[in-house]
Amino acid sequence: MQGLTALLGEQRNFTRTTFNYDDAGRVIEKHHHTGYSLETTTKITYNDHSDKLEEHESTTGDLNPPRDTLPGEVLSRAPILPESHVRYSHKYANFGNWTERRISTASSANDVRVARRTIVYY
Repeated sequence: MQGLTALLGEQRNFTRTTFNYDDAGRVIEKHHHTGYSLETTTKITYNDHSDKLEEHESTTGDLNPPRDTLPGEVLSRAPILPESHVRYSHKYANFGNWTERRISTASSANDVRVARRTIVYY
């Protein structure tokens, strides 16, 4: 049991996710903790229509923490994986619903995913 506590910390949680919200109830920050010291943080911004505008994700911690580290001790906060930056752009119909969403990443700006939808109003 001590080995499990040493690996996962006092709470013995392998994963834990917490969320921060803005005044409109939208998720603006997500923290995903994995194992002993790995943390992925995602920050989200929105446009005037409350659709996602950007997502910025970074992962910090240590995949292999040293054996003499105390449970819950904060290790290096240097990024261990490349940061991810996703940008969203939208086109809207007359009633404010998006009809086209473009998703691009900083790592491959020429690779844009496009989703289109047709909305019929009655």
